Amino acid sequence: WNNVTAPRKHIAVFTMADGTEIWLNAGSTLSYPNGDQTSKREVKLTGEGYFKVSKNANKPFSVITPKATVKVLGTIFNMKAYPGEDQIVTTLEEGSIELLTQTANSSDLRLKPGEQAIYDTKAGKIEIANVDATLFGSWRNDKYIFKDADLKTIITELERLYDIKIYIKNPRLEKPRFRGM
Repeated sequence: WNNVTAPRKHIAVFTMADGTEIWLNAGSTLSYPNGDQTSKREVKLTGEGYFKVSKNANKPFSVITPKATVKVLGTIFNMKAYPGEDQIVTTLEEGSIELLTQTANSSDLRLKPGEQAIYDTKAGKIEIANVDATLFGSWRNDKYIFKDADLKTIITELERLYDIKIYIKNPRLEKPRFRGM
C-alpha cells in the first residue's frame, strides 16, 4: 500500500487513476493499493477525507477505516474517522452510499443526500440526521464552520489543524455552544 498524508495546517489533494478526487484534512492519511489502482477501488482512511468518487457500476469504491467501511459507485461525501475519537461521522452530499460497521449486530445502512450518519464506536449505535452537507466539507476551502458546537469540539479541531495543545482550566467553559467560521 502507498500512503498520502496531509501535513498540519495543510490539505492534501489526490486524484486516483480512475479519476476519483480525494481531499485530506490536516493530519490525515490515505492508503491505497500499489500498482494498478483501477483493478481494486479501495482506500484506507485515517482522519478526515472528502471524496468525489468517479462512477463505475461494475467496481464499487470502498473507504475503509478500522471500525467502518463506506461503499459507493459514484458520489460525493465527507468521512471523519480520527484515531482516538469515539465517533465516525459520514456526511453525504450527492449520490448514495452504504455504511457498514464492524459491530456484529449491525446491518448495512444506506444514506441519501443531506443525511449524516454518526456512528458511536463504543456503543455500536448509529444516529442519522438531516444536515446541510456542504458545511462538512468546507474545510477543503480553508473554512472551518461551527454551528452549535461546544468549545471542546472547536478546540479539538484547532489542536489538530495547528498541531498544538489547548488546555481549559475551567471545565464549565466546555459546555456553552458557539457558531462561527
